[in-house]
Amino acid sequence: MNNTGQAIITICFTLFLLSLAGCAHLASPGITAASSATIKVSTSPLQWQRQRGPYFTNPEEAKNYAEQLELDGHTDWRLPTRDEMLDFYYAFDFGSARASELGINIEGYYWVMDEDGTINAGSWCDGEICEISRSYRASAKGGFVRGVRQ
Repeated sequence: MNNTGQAIITICFTLFLLSLAGCAHLASPGITAASSATIKVSTSPLQWQRQRGPYFTNPEEAKNYAEQLELDGHTDWRLPTRDEMLDFYYAFDFGSARASELGINIEGYYWVMDEDGTINAGSWCDGEICEISRSYRASAKGGFVRGVRQ
């Protein structure tokens, strides 16, 4: 094999290794039980409601439910943002956590509150590639609540 062929193989192999490294950050999160009522994602300071709340069709009812939660002595619960909910999903998709082993249901639509205060229910749809490639799909009917706190 000539020098050009070796250089091409080296470049391709390097690009392959770099592509694997690009997905490595997605493989690290895990979930731990903070208590019987709450869980934590290892890559985040957030504490999550372990069991999802009821299904609501009204955004204000969903927000009020989250804000009235009292778990582990904390009363500062709220609806997560879209990005926080995406991070929560990634802990199950790419991390070591297994929803069924922890008794956690992540299926379905969930209420979120955007930074501008808009409340809507939706779900993250899987993408085709390893990088962050999910898209948010809104629900016209409603969703579950999973409270979060700092």
